[in-house]
Amino acid sequence: TATRFVEGMPLQITLNPAQPSGFFNGHMHNVSETGFAFWSKKEVPARTTLYVRDANTEGDGGWLQAWVTHCTRGIRGFLIGAAFGGNPRP
Repeated sequence: TATRFVEGMPLQITLNPAQPSGFFNGHMHNVSETGFAFWSKKEVPARTTLYVRDANTEGDGGWLQAWVTHCTRGIRGFLIGAAFGGNPRP
């Protein structure tokens, strides 16, 4: 229900922020106050907790926690929708 804004920024995504080399790249599709969607070459199943940060940040930017609400195969790989926070709704 929140307004979404198109924002095409490069992202780094990880399932384990304690493993610095374990991230993969994505590209933001849109963002709102409650969540975001991004394109990825890697599939991430619904209900997975992930962590994301701006790939343009110099040094190590902090990770923002989110959980996957949907993952759909598309033209650019997988379109993944995620909600901010780490607790999936039942």
